[in-house]
Formats: sequence, C-alpha cells, structure tokens
Amino acid sequence: MKTSFAYVRVSTTKQGDGASLDAQTEAIKSYAARNGITITEWFRETVTAAKAGRPEFNRLVRKLKARKADGVIFHKIDRSTRNYFDWAKINRLADEGITINVAVDDLDFGTRSGRLVADVQMAIGADYIRNLREEIKKSQNQMLNNGLYPFTPPLGYLANGKEYKGKPHRICQERGPLVKYALERYAGGQVSMSALLEEMKAHGLTYDDGRRIGKMGIESMLNNSFYAGIIHIKKTNRRYVGAHEPLITPETFEQIIAVKSGRKAPAVTSHSYPYRRLLKCHLCGRTLVGERQKGHLYYRCHTKGCATKCIHENKVEEAIITSYEEWAFSDADVQSLCDEWNAYVARQEKTSGERTLHMRTAEIKKRLDRLTDLVIDGVVDTETYQARREELEIKLATLDREASKTSNLAALTANLQKFLELMKNVARLHKSLKWPERRELLQLLTSNRSLSREKPYFEPSMLVQSARAVLSTLVCVHPRGAVRTFENLKEELSSDYLSAAFKLDGILETRKMGRDSFSSPQDF
Repeated sequence: MKTSFAYVRVSTTKQGDGASLDAQTEAIKSYAARNGITITEWFRETVTAAKAGRPEFNRLVRKLKARKADGVIFHKIDRSTRNYFDWAKINRLADEGITINVAVDDLDFGTRSGRLVADVQMAIGADYIRNLREEIKKSQNQMLNNGLYPFTPPLGYLANGKEYKGKPHRICQERGPLVKYALERYAGGQVSMSALLEEMKAHGLTYDDGRRIGKMGIESMLNNSFYAGIIHIKKTNRRYVGAHEPLITPETFEQIIAVKSGRKAPAVTSHSYPYRRLLKCHLCGRTLVGERQKGHLYYRCHTKGCATKCIHENKVEEAIITSYEEWAFSDADVQSLCDEWNAYVARQEKTSGERTLHMRTAEIKKRLDRLTDLVIDGVVDTETYQARREELEIKLATLDREASKTSNLAALTANLQKFLELMKNVARLHKSLKWPERRELLQLLTSNRSLSREKPYFEPSMLVQSARAVLSTLVCVHPRGAVRTFENLKEELSSDYLSAAFKLDGILETRKMGRDSFSSPQDF
C-alpha cells in the first residue's frame, strides 16, 4: 500500500477554529480510503498561501525530498499554494517522481492534461490574490482619504471592533493619558529617552497584551505623528489628516522632533530642588531659581533691581499647606456637590433621551439595510442609492455624536469622585507624600504660583475653581446659574483633568500605600 502525507490549510487562526480544517480532513481521508493510500503524517497550517515561507509547507517539502513518503494529498490546488514560488516546488517534486494527489478534483499529475488543469487552477488562485490585494488597497486608500486609519492603532488608542467599524480609533482612557504625558514631557526637553522609559515603567505603561513598554516602544511612540492627528504611511510616504482625536498638538510633535534631532537639546539639571521651575516672581514674571545657602534652600529672583528677593523653602511649604486648607472640601460639601451632580446628570440623560437615541439609531440602520436590498434587487438605481445612503449616514453620525455626549457623563462622574476624594484632606495628604508626588499635586491643583516681594501666592487651578464655583452657586445663585457652572465643571473634568488623571491615580495610590502616616483611616 502506498504511503502519503496529507496537507490541510486555512488562511487565519479564526478559520482554523471553525469547520474548514475538519471538512478538508474528511475529504482527504475519504480519498485515501478509495485509492488504497495510507496517510502517515498530517500537516496542518493556519497561514495564508499568498506568500512563500510557510513553516509546515516547507517541512512537508523537505520530508518529501527525503523520500519519507511516496506522495502527498492536498484538498484542492488553492489549499496547497497561491504563489508561483511554492507552486514551482510542487512541480519539481512531481518531476522527481513524488505522487501529487488532489482529493476534490482528482487531478492526475502524471499526465500532461492533468498538469495543465492544475496550472490553470493555480493561475486562477494567484489572480484571486492579486485582485484581493487591489480591492484591499482601494478600501484602505478610501479610509485614509476619509481620515480613518485602516491598521492597528498605536499605543494609547483602542482598536475598532465590529461595533466601531468605519469610525476613528478612540483614545484608551487607561493608557491614553499616560502616553500624552510621556510625549509632552519629552517635548519639554527636561528628560532623556532612557529616563522617560524608566518613568513610564514606574507608572505601569503596558501594551494591550500586558507586555511592558521597552526602548523601541518609546522610540516608536516619539516618532509617530498619529498622536498629533496626522497619519503617515511610510511605504508611500504620504500623509493624511486623521479624523481621530489627537493626544498632542502638531506644535508639540514638532518640539519632540526638534529634541530628538538635537536642535533642542534636553536641559541638564545640576540640582533637583522640590519646586524647581514651578515658582515665578509676581513683579517681573521670571522663574525663581533654587539655591542653597548655609544648608538652607531658598528660591530667589535673579532679575536685577526687582523688589522680590528670595523666600525660604519652609515658607513655601507653609503657604502651600495654608492654601490647601482653604480649598479643602468638608464632608458636607462633598455630599452636597455629589447629590447635585447626580441630579444634573439625571437631567442631562433625560433631556438627551438616551433610549430615544438608540431607537432612532437602530431605525436608520434598518433603513440602510433595506436600501442595500433594494439596490441589489434593482429597484433603486446606483445614483439614488448613493444619495440616500449619504443622507442616512450623516443622520447616523449626528446621532452617534449625541449618544457619545450622554455616555461620557459616566466617565466624568468617575473623574469627579476621584477629585473629591483628593480634596477632602488635601493638606494632610500633601504632608504624607514624597517630593515628586508633592510637585505633581501642586501642578494639578494650582495654575499660578508666584512670589510678590516676600509673600507667596497660589491660585487654584480651573478644576478647583469650577468645583468651588458649583458649591457657592448651590447656596446663593438661581438654578440657571447652577447649570452654567456645572457645564464649566464638566468641561474641566473632560479636558484638563484628562491629562492629569493618571497623576491623580498615582497620588491616591501613594496615599493608600502610606495610609499609616495618617492619624486614622477616617482622616481621608
């Protein structure tokens, strides 16, 4: 009895999980039984045949050359290969006396007519691949012209599933703020690539599969204009304006390129003082310079003739703590703001008619499906179809934008809860943190940090101001004013807060790790 190998193949792993490989296997077993062939080994592959280099196929060829079997059984010609390089290998094996069997078509490679039919089927398979590539390129070019990225997005963005097919890639709420911070930090010229890598590892930046980011990942991130809203296809060297939401501005990306090319050298820090480059002179606007005198740290204005001289570090600390104590929210404040915010969210959801939006969206999708059926049946001509489809897609996009505004309220509520937790005992939290976290906290909660003569002044950030404005509005202003201030707070929670959200998470995590530094668990 003749011995033979059997080879089955599908193009993707997803196809391999289905019934295709099983169907090929059964057909080959049936063919072998009818022709008295013993199958000694199976070769299974989930790789496209459009290109050469398939591991299992190459192993099959090596074993056949070594005469480990009399022949091989393929399910169909297009299952064996769809490229001429591998087809030449199969023909060479046939010329050397290896029996080539095709289960479905029962082709005889021992005759000229059988080889001719096989060559024609191979040409059809290769042409199918060429046509498929052209159609894919057309589709990709159309997406790029519309500002859509047809490939897997870079770190910080979410890949689109079926639900978001045909839409711009969305920012990942977990990794996006971290990537934004890394890009802006490097653009400032204050950190090297190696130091940035270690900082991102400390913050826990990983890929979607859990792998930690490495040096090549940081390099790729800094070179990618996608983050600035510009899609660059290296193969064609063409650039497109992306429809996705950028993480940074084009100006920031230009700064990154300048730092990398050496046109803007990273600053060398000889002394890393706690509030370095954070304090300014109120009179001349110059940044105060930290310096040590007799073991004490001072921040001094070096402008000649300026009335502001210097301030001791301890006085800066005292002023920060005093400001935090003034801005802190009481339990009653937090409860009042949370209650009013929840009522505001409920009004917004009711006004937006979330359920109605879903129903209207579903109805438009049904109309699109019916429109497609009508054009297939020839009831509607192509021109009318395109006009109606464009009209419905515009309506669908409008509804999607309205729905996204409603769904975003849940994320803003989570941001508000974190912020209020921070503000309940912010002064005591400040004392318990190490210097890097103190700097981050100060940057998050203040917007203007200045020294006038010998008096330090700290202005609350827009986020703090918006929250305090809501509290004062609840007490003394009519409802219309309350709605207006809630809109301001919502804007801050979705803009400024987004870039600082990972800082807040890190600060709160530090507090949890060092909770024993507080007098009691209820202190915060």
